[in-house]
Amino acid sequence: MTEDEAAITFYNLMNTHMNARLDLLKKNRRKVAHYTTAENAMNIITGKSIWLRNSALMNDFSEIKYGKERLVDALKRQMAEIDTILGGAHHQLATEIINWLVEVEEPINTHTYLTSFAEHSENDFLGKLSMWRAYGGPVAGVAIVFNTDVFESEEVGQALNAFMYPVLYGQAEFDRHFDQIVANLRSHGDLLEQLPRARVKSVLFHTFQDLVLTTKHPGFAEEEEWRVIFAPPLFGPAHMDKGIHTIAGIPQVVHKIKLGDQSPINLPELELDRLVHRVVVGPCQYPQQVAYALDTALQAAGVKNSRDRILISDIPLRQRG
Repeated sequence: MTEDEAAITFYNLMNTHMNARLDLLKKNRRKVAHYTTAENAMNIITGKSIWLRNSALMNDFSEIKYGKERLVDALKRQMAEIDTILGGAHHQLATEIINWLVEVEEPINTHTYLTSFAEHSENDFLGKLSMWRAYGGPVAGVAIVFNTDVFESEEVGQALNAFMYPVLYGQAEFDRHFDQIVANLRSHGDLLEQLPRARVKSVLFHTFQDLVLTTKHPGFAEEEEWRVIFAPPLFGPAHMDKGIHTIAGIPQVVHKIKLGDQSPINLPELELDRLVHRVVVGPCQYPQQVAYALDTALQAAGVKNSRDRILISDIPLRQRG
């Protein structure tokens, strides 16, 4: 096994939860849906881009604190064993990784950008009630449902330096996954010895940091969320547009995944016509008008048979202004 092959094997062993969820997503032919306001859905379509906003400005920023608390608890419980396992091949590496996590905590909190998706059944024509409630009232909500073949493209991940992870829910699920990581470390000492210290450190650091960014309170489990995460201090530059926009009165930096021309590189998986499975208009005061506007925008963006891809959810949700 070459060093690169060993590194890939090691990475997969540290991310068994992600790989299992991805396999299940494919097996069940599920999609992912981005729930947002109708206004922002129009921005995505007409601007041919998905915006990654700073984590400090997202609705669920407190969940990053929740994830950090779960990691701290798990490390307290398992630190001695992790130190023993890693120390066999790389002396004091565990301490070095923890110190690195502490060192970059502030820039990660300040410069992490993300956007969220919820798993979506191929035959779901209604959407998730909890998400419609989040976008209820006088604001029309929309779910843009995306195909997931983009997950299979290594070129997309490498070009964007933004990666998609499934969310863990609650202490019990977090601990099961963390304990599996430790068990895999224990049973694959050969990989630890084969890989250079720097590669082991990098994989484990990103594994722990990803756990912080993708763990939420169990009360949100119904969302079945996936997060696209981009952290320039960790991942470096990316093939994305960057701009400053004022959202709800707050000027902020936004990173944009382009859903059209990707020159000088070619990423057909990100073309809107290929990416969009359907668009669901949530319960609102003027659903037909919203659907017509979305259809017009999709046609202009080059999406074929756009009207056939638009549905109106008939969940009888009482809107509150």
